[in-house]
Amino acid sequence: MSPDEGDQGYWEMLVASRGDRPLGLEVNQLLGVAKCFHGISKQKVRLETEGIRSQVVALVAAAIAPDLFSEVESNEAMESLRFLLDSPVPYRSAADLFCLDLYKHFDIDSLTTLAAPVKVTPRQRAAVASFRKN
Repeated sequence: MSPDEGDQGYWEMLVASRGDRPLGLEVNQLLGVAKCFHGISKQKVRLETEGIRSQVVALVAAAIAPDLFSEVESNEAMESLRFLLDSPVPYRSAADLFCLDLYKHFDIDSLTTLAAPVKVTPRQRAAVASFRKN
């Protein structure tokens, strides 16, 4: 099966096989867009995320460049990366979050601390059932 046949997890595996990290690519894309918006408006960018994948991308971007962002509001958020293992979240549902040593060195609370002074607001908690196969 190829990445063109519909399963999103294949793209992450393909990128990871080259030594790149899908999470890093997504964060870099978000930072590029935020820099563009910030350059045009001279205002900080407010992010609102939906789900655990975009939550982590936004938090990592805010931790890298807190001067670009005013707020990260996350819906369907997780309290800890441990959620990936405890739920369990299938690899193909969030392949970009299974980044080598991410959980070993960081967690949601440490990313939030690194993002200061960006206001980080989790609105709803992610539901375990949403990751289970039907």
